Amino acid sequence: MRNLIIGSLALALVCTSCSDDSNPSTTSNNQTNNQTNNGSNNQSNNGSDAGMDASDLPALTPDRECDSLVEAYCSLPWPSNAFLVPDSERVTGQTLVFGQETLPPNKQGVHIAPAPYSRRDGYGLSAPAIALFPNVDASRMATEYSVEKSMEDDAEVLLFEVTDTGLTRIPNFVDHDQQTTDPTKRSLIVRPGQILKPATRYIAVFRNLVDTDGAAIPRSAAFEALVSGNTSADANLYYRQARFDEVFELLAAAGVTKESLTLAWDWNTASEEALHHQMISMRDQALALMPEGPELTVTKVTEFTEAENANTAIRLQGTFDVPNFIEVNGNDKYVRLDADGNPLAEGTRTADFWINIPRAALDGTPQGLIMYGHGLFGLGSQVNGGHNAKIGNDHGYIFYGATLWGMGEVQGGGDAVQAVFDLSLFRTIADQLQQGMMEWVLLARAMEKKFPTLTDVTSRGVTVDTDRHFYSGISQGGIFGPTFVALSPDVQFGHAGVPGHTYAFLLQRSVDFTPFFTIIRNTYPDVVDQLIALHTIQLLWDSTDPISYFWNLSARPIDGTAGNSMMWTPAKGDFQVSVVQNETLARTPGLGVEVMENYDTERSVALATPATYPHQGSAVVLYDFEKSPDGYTFRNQWPAPGNLPPTQFPNMTCATECPADRDVDGTAYSCCSGSCCFDPHSLPRRADNHNEQMIHFFESGGEVIDVCGGDVCSPL
Repeated sequence: MRNLIIGSLALALVCTSCSDDSNPSTTSNNQTNNQTNNGSNNQSNNGSDAGMDASDLPALTPDRECDSLVEAYCSLPWPSNAFLVPDSERVTGQTLVFGQETLPPNKQGVHIAPAPYSRRDGYGLSAPAIALFPNVDASRMATEYSVEKSMEDDAEVLLFEVTDTGLTRIPNFVDHDQQTTDPTKRSLIVRPGQILKPATRYIAVFRNLVDTDGAAIPRSAAFEALVSGNTSADANLYYRQARFDEVFELLAAAGVTKESLTLAWDWNTASEEALHHQMISMRDQALALMPEGPELTVTKVTEFTEAENANTAIRLQGTFDVPNFIEVNGNDKYVRLDADGNPLAEGTRTADFWINIPRAALDGTPQGLIMYGHGLFGLGSQVNGGHNAKIGNDHGYIFYGATLWGMGEVQGGGDAVQAVFDLSLFRTIADQLQQGMMEWVLLARAMEKKFPTLTDVTSRGVTVDTDRHFYSGISQGGIFGPTFVALSPDVQFGHAGVPGHTYAFLLQRSVDFTPFFTIIRNTYPDVVDQLIALHTIQLLWDSTDPISYFWNLSARPIDGTAGNSMMWTPAKGDFQVSVVQNETLARTPGLGVEVMENYDTERSVALATPATYPHQGSAVVLYDFEKSPDGYTFRNQWPAPGNLPPTQFPNMTCATECPADRDVDGTAYSCCSGSCCFDPHSLPRRADNHNEQMIHFFESGGEVIDVCGGDVCSPL
């Protein structure tokens, strides 16, 4: 599948040489908008309560395109309440409104269209604080492997949650953007070390920053005016003064002096209503139309002899019709809405399914059900993989799957290519993902209610135990697993193999997306614009990205029934899905996710207390596949910290004795920080102890047991 995507992107890249370069990128993002006269809107509303409703505080005036706190870029700092305007009909009292030229332009000068982002009443639950300080010295800032440094008294970068009683420190780490070597373009990207809360106000602080020569970095002219209170000459800054005065008061009460500030600002996260409404409405409408799920139409039956397939006896392939919420307008594909802004279905869409009945089912032994989530831009047919067949036959499970529409093979070869040329089209991915997730929910319902009575099942003496119904996904399927489990009324326990979350974080750390970034760098040539654009489209991805659903697994279940549990099993040194984002789950108070003991031989998860085995409830278990065959050491080592794939960091060299013709269980070696290394992404699913741990988690009602021999999980 990766070859198909790369081929499609390579062909698309050829076309970029034919593009019109006569209209260069507006690298300053139309900073003339900073001079807009908004003198008629100078109202302010200051307040003294630290926990006051942020909707009471002013943002930018409505006709303002840009925030001037970071002078060179229109939408920096990111994210910012500058673009949240009062709206009494929203849960947070605000709506996110970008101007026509706020968001980054492509090389033809076409800005990302702002309209779809008004779905939100705040920003995402892992939105990083991004600012640009040319030549800044970031050497003392916390990295993904030293999150604890962010909580030190003299930390230069601070992140706060605003509560009813003041400010609460939030751990964080900083990416000093490694997508460029230009020190004047290297943004500071402050990643929350916890999952943020919905409908909550946050403040980012950069204090006492110095450049690489040790000189103090000056404040921007706009921020200096706000700090000094001399904003009367600028209508927009004057309009925002009251809000910043409150920020300064809150910081002072937390021990952060105004004098120390290089830059500080605030923003609000979106409400669960804004994040979930469209997706849940589609799910509920579909289940109301099909309370027992759609009809399953078998179109192909393949029966295997034991010699042909030792584990799978019968493979069923077929179709199911589902309500179609997607409207197509040329290359733009989006959720159809009615006059009240609710999703509207018209007609149906036919989706495919694949089902594998294990050989062990032929004697009538009741079989459980496991829905399988496939990999990046793949098909539901990946459920046919041999690792699933072995698990199914060994443990008594029928595996089934369907393509996740929105990030299936069709989108990987078409819609995704269109979107990277013009990111205004990204909602074709984001909205179709909601359709795809709804289809998964319907298929799960049909597998419980209709599959057990299919003639192709009953005529072969196969019986189904619908009380044993679970989810397992790998890679992309592991990423979206928490979303599915949170949304499905029928599946309570899930396994996320080699998973992560927040695509805007994952993409820059994944070898899989290198071809996409090749195009983006051509179509959006400014590296800061690329960064802003990536986190802009994440606002749409949030509708299905698990970052928006972690709180809804067990802490606040969508349907009000407690008990959902997930087991995350990342692989150390993964080239395709970054491991460290899973660690934020265990660091989040009240989320209900633990990191298990014996996490790693080299490091622990900072600010998280490991849980001991056995553990009841959601948890993260790290798998380590380091191996030394025939005197050679192959390592799935931790990559260098930063926003690059493990094999793309500067000065990557390999030891001369590292053999090009060797591999680890079919996974070829590469080069990581001077050592032979390999991508362990595909290995956990093929490890018996991993699969035994997963099945026990399912059948025990969410108990995580030690299958690692009282030590770090190293199956090889």
